[in-house]
Amino acid sequence: MLGPPGKLDCLMLTPPTHLTHKSSCTMIAYLCIFVFSHIILLLTVYPRLPWYVDLAEFVLAISCLVFLTLTS
Repeated sequence: MLGPPGKLDCLMLTPPTHLTHKSSCTMIAYLCIFVFSHIILLLTVYPRLPWYVDLAEFVLAISCLVFLTLTS
């Protein structure tokens, strides 16, 4: 029943069908998506917001990354 791992199994989009091991691929994929989305927001949305909203979002984004790193 347990088959060979697929190429995208590290993203854990479906329940695993084989024994899983710790991999940094998942963390790197989520980190890239997080950074890319914040770059898009930085270029399009944040220039229109007041400075204190930008500061609050920056603090929340950094804390999110810190907690993600600690839990992984």
